[in-house]
Amino acid sequence: EVVTVVDLRRVLGLPSVPCTRSTSNVIIKQGHEQVGLLVDQVAEVITCQSTEIDPLPENLAGIDSCFFSGVIKLQHNLLVVLNVTQSLQALAQPAAA
Repeated sequence: EVVTVVDLRRVLGLPSVPCTRSTSNVIIKQGHEQVGLLVDQVAEVITCQSTEIDPLPENLAGIDSCFFSGVIKLQHNLLVVLNVTQSLQALAQPAAA
């Protein structure tokens, strides 16, 4: 099956970097389609319930919060949860002139 791959760095407005051995495609199902998200690396895959997702802390300055739906508290840090729908919609919108 052929899927469209989206560079997540581009979506988030980050500078592009060369692909390395750590670069991965994360395949997600969006509606009736599958989409690949090009990411720098995958450190871990976890399973959680929606009740475990807390709102974004207000002190997360410097990020565009529309791309994220919340955080999950892990033992020693926070995991930011990507809002895939919002991120892909932002990519589809034409750039402001």
